[in-house]
Order: sequence, then structure tokens, then C-alpha cells
Amino acid sequence: MAYSTYYRHILNDEQKKVYDTIRVGIMSRQKSISFVYTDSRPIRDIVTSINYDWPELYYVNLNQYVLYKSGINMRIEFKYYVDKATQDIYDKKIKSIALSILKPMEGKRMSVGALLIHDWLVKNVTYGECEQFPNAGHNIIGALVYSECVCEGYAKAYKYLLDLIHMRCIVVTGKKLGVSDSESGHAWNIIKWKKNFYHVDVTHDRISGVDKCSRAHYLLSTTDVLRDYNLDPRFEMPSCEKTESILQKVSGTRELIDFLKSEYQRKADYSEVRLTKGFKTCKDIDSMIKKKLSLQDYFWYNHIDSYWYGEYSRTLFIAWR
Repeated sequence: MAYSTYYRHILNDEQKKVYDTIRVGIMSRQKSISFVYTDSRPIRDIVTSINYDWPELYYVNLNQYVLYKSGINMRIEFKYYVDKATQDIYDKKIKSIALSILKPMEGKRMSVGALLIHDWLVKNVTYGECEQFPNAGHNIIGALVYSECVCEGYAKAYKYLLDLIHMRCIVVTGKKLGVSDSESGHAWNIIKWKKNFYHVDVTHDRISGVDKCSRAHYLLSTTDVLRDYNLDPRFEMPSCEKTESILQKVSGTRELIDFLKSEYQRKADYSEVRLTKGFKTCKDIDSMIKKKLSLQDYFWYNHIDSYWYGEYSRTLFIAWR
């Protein structure tokens, strides 16, 4: 079903052959899969490639397996979380939920669908370690069936749904700069839109404490992302040359104050704006608003978030009372 198999694309011919053998073996639920392999690249990288290319393989543990080697002859064994009958039940649930998500997008452009899917996941899926199914928080079953997952679940669900509308999408992983422990790991996506590649981070567009949807991390450049995260060095990712923000842009304090006043006057539920010049800290923005607005006007909003790309805040999110 996968429309984008980017990780397979960047493998060499021998690695692709092993990738295909393992993937077909998993999809036919073989317990033991044999193949010949002479390349120096670790089998772990090939299994990871399958994991990120095929999010519908939620029913097998691709993080833990047993690999037997006898020269160039190898055999790999996986653990399946559920039997085939149970998998079939979940497959039908996932398909039904996916179709219900995509139905409002019929007749719309793919680019519109990509944004609507982003917004649906942000608004309808809670961040957390889902315990309703093994490893569910890291797979589409947590995101789509149980409405709870962590970043990897969001990224895989986004790819799964974009595959269905035939839009190129890659699951991307990396680690937060300056942090070495495993908890710093993160997953998001790269999509292809108008012949260009862009980063999309569904997880970070959830606003903590407010049931609203940000778009601060939609269509970002690689430069923006690399201010906060390193990319997994094992895999070469497409370069995302520019940020294509869909948000209204303001430059400087006066424009921002005028924007906030107009949003309040039109009784907006929530507002978000791209700060082209940036502000040093969220505290700077908050004190600036206090200084520029009257005391009464300052209490227009009940929630404010500032998103960062490197040193400067580039996006301001306001939830109104």
C-alpha cells in the first residue's frame, strides 16, 4: 500500500533485495526469513528502512529480532504481536477510520489534504504512551485506533494517511541538540509539495493545555529543523531548501500589536502569526504586549505560546478568552 518508499530508494541493489525479501516475509507472517547478504551495511539499517516505509506493519516487533549468520547465509526471526485473525480485525478498523478521515478531502488538492490530515491528527490524537496494544504509542494503531501516541506514532500515521492520497511523505528521525540520552529522540516527516521538500512536525504542533491546532511546524526548511535537532546520520534525507509558512507574517512590534487588535475585534477563537524578525524570548514578547496594550486589553487572551527556531521566537500562538 505504501506510496512512498524513500528508504528503499536510497539502498543499493543488494540491500533492496534483502529489504524486499524481509518485507514480503513479514507481510506473509513468516516466523523465519532466510536470505543471502554480502554487503557491509548492518541489517539493522534495512529493518529500520522497512519500519519507516511501511507504517501498516504495526503488528510485528521491528525493533527486536534475532539474526542468525553462517557466512553470507542469514536468517532473521521476528515476533508478531497478535495472530492473523486479530490482525485482520485491526486492519479493518484502521482502514475504516482512515477512510472517515479522508472523506471530507474528496475532490480537494493533495496539498489541502496534507494540511487537513495534519490538523486532524493534532486535534484528535493525545500525546502519550498508549498501552492498549503492544508498542501502540509508536505505531499507527495508537494514533488511529486508540487516539494516543508519541512522536513516532504521529509521524507514521501522517505518512500512512498521505500514502492514501498519493502524496510523497517520509518518516524522519533525529535527536535534540546537546542531549545524549534516548529520551531526546524525535520523529517527524518530510513531504514533497510543489516539487519541493518540506519538514512537517505534527507532534510539536499540539498546544499543551489548549485544545487548538498550531501550524508553526508545517512546511519548514532543513535549516529551521537543524537549529534544534540532528538528523539520523545513517540515512541521507532530501534537502528542504526553504520555509513555506502558511501563516500571516508580521514584521516588528507595531505590526504585531495591530494584528492582535484586529484578531480580538473579529472575535477570533485562536490566532497564530509568523514573526519574520523574531523576538529573543517568549518573556520579551509577553512584556512587550503588556507595555503596548492597556491593562484591560492585556487580558484579552488566556494562553500564549511562542515557537522557536534557534535563538529567536518565530511564531506566536494566541488562544483567546
